[in-house]
Amino acid sequence: MSKKAFSSIKIDKWIRDAPFVLSGRIIALGKNNLEGVEPNESMATVLVEDVVLAPRDLGDLVGKTITVYLQSTKGIKSGQYSTIFAKSWHYGKNIGVIEVGRTTLTADRIRGATIQERLRILDEEIKDRIRGAKLIVSGKVISTYRAEESKELPGMEEGLEWWKAEIWVKTVEKGRPPSSLYIYFPIGLDPHWAEIPKLYPGQEGIWFLRSISEIEKEEEEGRMDKENQRRRIRQEEQEERLMVYRQLDYHAISALPRIQALLHHASKNDSEEE
Repeated sequence: MSKKAFSSIKIDKWIRDAPFVLSGRIIALGKNNLEGVEPNESMATVLVEDVVLAPRDLGDLVGKTITVYLQSTKGIKSGQYSTIFAKSWHYGKNIGVIEVGRTTLTADRIRGATIQERLRILDEEIKDRIRGAKLIVSGKVISTYRAEESKELPGMEEGLEWWKAEIWVKTVEKGRPPSSLYIYFPIGLDPHWAEIPKLYPGQEGIWFLRSISEIEKEEEEGRMDKENQRRRIRQEEQEERLMVYRQLDYHAISALPRIQALLHHASKNDSEEE
């Protein structure tokens, strides 16, 4: 294997493991700018000059000094330019990250590879959601209203409200929808349910749907008592209720060609594995 190919493989692995890809100058070794954290010879302060990848909620890190906990100080010195691949460590007045890899290549040189690898990872995650979906449809939300038959739905004891959206189905990409399709979604402050996609009248999109009883089954696996078992039987005897469960279970209608291509690839790969 060539040195160039080996380097490319390492960088691809770092991209997969690192939510931070930052380029900058090493200001000082053995120091940090984190409150309440003792300096360590493996730490370095870095002035960020370019950001390829970073969590959105941290804002713009360009021009800020962060602390990096280095894997090794070998071959590094003050004033050196490096592109650092890192994972989260310390959030506060200043940011601290833990290095998973480092290269002398500039941010511009690896930006394209980072985007490509991240898109590949995203496609694999979407294909996993496709495989787990009972029904995939595109269409439009006709109306939304509070679900009257919500007694047996999860989270009610904690004050969660369940709503349902009536869907006009444009295309069916997987499964067989009922004659009238409704998608259930929770409204409430419970953090466990907060990130579940909500629906609103006039909304167009693509939905990956799973039954609510199936989702509960996953969450309760290994810790189910007899009462939960009886409740599940009652639920499964009722009309099946469908919902989107993760952010990747909803996509804009413009993404339909991409979703169709990923669905085809996921089905082809599953057939080959069989």
